[in-house]
Amino acid sequence: MADTNVIGVGSTSCVVDKPVECSDSGSKSSNKIKNVVAKIAPKTNIKEEIINADIIRRIDPKNIFTIGYHSVCVPKMNTKRIIQMLKNKSCSPKIFKKTTKEKLYQLLMDYGGVAIGDISPYLKIKYPSTKKLIPILLTEVLRMLYAVYILRSLNLSHYDIHKSNILLNPDTMRLTLIDFGMMVEDSKILEQFTSHNFMPRDYSHYPPDLLILLWLIKYKADLLLNVLDGLPDTIIRVIIVTGK
Repeated sequence: MADTNVIGVGSTSCVVDKPVECSDSGSKSSNKIKNVVAKIAPKTNIKEEIINADIIRRIDPKNIFTIGYHSVCVPKMNTKRIIQMLKNKSCSPKIFKKTTKEKLYQLLMDYGGVAIGDISPYLKIKYPSTKKLIPILLTEVLRMLYAVYILRSLNLSHYDIHKSNILLNPDTMRLTLIDFGMMVEDSKILEQFTSHNFMPRDYSHYPPDLLILLWLIKYKADLLLNVLDGLPDTIIRVIIVTGK
């Protein structure tokens, strides 16, 4: 596995550009799919990933703004060897720093590209002329806006949109949104806010309409009636629930 490279690091997992060979024969065919990468993590964390993958499939069944997930398998390679390999390749999240009896699993998924925060060197080589790049990126930005629109229509917040969670494939120039592990329903954010009077996580991760609502509830309750006509139905329903 000398040619395997770490292309992503999370708090509980590592993403490698070439999957480790699967021990179960039923998953071996997945390893032959082109442009597949693997997220390696202990069983507990992989279970959470599968739950998220199923939710994302329902939200975006055609993978319009997310990457595709294929299957999960147990690597053939010994767990100790995998951990050593990952550490040698600059991937040592907390989960790998302590001894664990849990087997490591890998989630096979499509290659999404490079985080937009790290993509600049690739783009300078492929698109020395900015004029050719701008219309392509504008089209892809619309794809991301569509993603936000779909989530908001379902009263969901990704909750962690930033430059490391938007990938750009340097070959296809396609943007995709990743890491839905923090995704949450508006009602749960409101519940935390109203019961504890604080905003969980950084306010910059909130959808603008919900952020305005929380600000009004806390500081300008008397203004709520004046803005009801201009708010979407979903937000009006949240206000009604909050007032109960």
